[in-house]
Amino acid sequence: MNWGHKILLVIIAFVLIMFGMVYIAFQQNNELIDNNYYEKETKYQLLIDASRRLNDASNQKIFTQNESIISIKLPINLVQKFNNGKIEFLKNDDQSKDIRVSFVPDSLGVYNIEKNKFGKGSFTARVEWYNEKTMYYRTEKLILD
Repeated sequence: MNWGHKILLVIIAFVLIMFGMVYIAFQQNNELIDNNYYEKETKYQLLIDASRRLNDASNQKIFTQNESIISIKLPINLVQKFNNGKIEFLKNDDQSKDIRVSFVPDSLGVYNIEKNKFGKGSFTARVEWYNEKTMYYRTEKLILD
């Protein structure tokens, strides 16, 4: 085999590897965490302000879990005139497993969700509510097993 054949084999191998990489790249599923990401981006300052208000009122974790329940515990002083509560559990690697819930906490500011509605894995949990006309917001990471 002369050097011309060797160069041709190297070029063919290179082209095959490139086609393989292109095929693999097209098989990837690249999802944004939100469908309407760009619309939410324009309203992001409202979420920053709501998160800052909640952090000023309480730095405690909102989401806790045990074997069967995920508990959402809101600061008691921020739920007297509770209105329009929303919780989102966003599965980081599979958008089809996202869960969105409207909620109203009890008089102690607690709301429970059964864990059997969720799969195992990592979630981004977001809670948003209004007390009177003031918005409060927090994002936390949850790992469910």
